[in-house]
Amino acid sequence: MYVFFDYLVTFTKITTFPYSRDAQSLARTRNSSVQSVREAITPLPNANNQMPNNFPRNTLELLRLTVHKIDVFLTFYNLPRNGSVLVKRERLSKFLGLKLI
Repeated sequence: MYVFFDYLVTFTKITTFPYSRDAQSLARTRNSSVQSVREAITPLPNANNQMPNNFPRNTLELLRLTVHKIDVFLTFYNLPRNGSVLVKRERLSKFLGLKLI
């Protein structure tokens, strides 16, 4: 029973990881072509293939995020939370593939 469970957990991690990487690459590609602060941005799944809650719809909303909300997204994506608000926003934007900020 335990061996099967361990196998199932390992299999799930192996099969989920590539899908999340593909989804992240696709979202980053879409986001890299955003040309306006009002144009929609695509959320990226995290390493567990989960989508974030209350993701900003566009770059303008991303620019208006509070420090707390930026920290929530950085934690969700397992990114460092150190630095000023500008550094954090730039880190998140770079991770998302945005070039406008």
